[in-house]
Amino acid sequence: MSIMQALKIVSLAVAFGCMASATAGAQGGVSHAQFMQNAMNRVDRMFDRLDQNRDGVLTELEREAARERLAGKGSDASVPPPMAGDVTKDGFVQFMTPRAERIFEHLDANKDGMLSMREMQTALAASGRNADR
Repeated sequence: MSIMQALKIVSLAVAFGCMASATAGAQGGVSHAQFMQNAMNRVDRMFDRLDQNRDGVLTELEREAARERLAGKGSDASVPPPMAGDVTKDGFVQFMTPRAERIFEHLDANKDGMLSMREMQTALAASGRNADR
């Protein structure tokens, strides 16, 4: 799985999860802290899905198996150097945390530290997704 593929998965999953939170939330938006908590929960689950033998280490063989599964879906199957070799869950989370931060910064168009429904809908539309799906 490439980092770009992982980012797409995380960003879309987070956007959909945040939209549900925003709909139910009294503030009508999602704070940075809420976004990051949601993102890290999803990164944690992503690691667990990729770690096929459940040993807490994502090996190159496990990433290759994920690449093969994704290849039929037209995804980029490259793994950049930072993810080469074995990666622990902590290492995976540390690798993905700054990426999730950048996703939040990108989505927070007005830079108020909150993602509004409008900002999330704009991001979903830009991704080719529909918030009503």
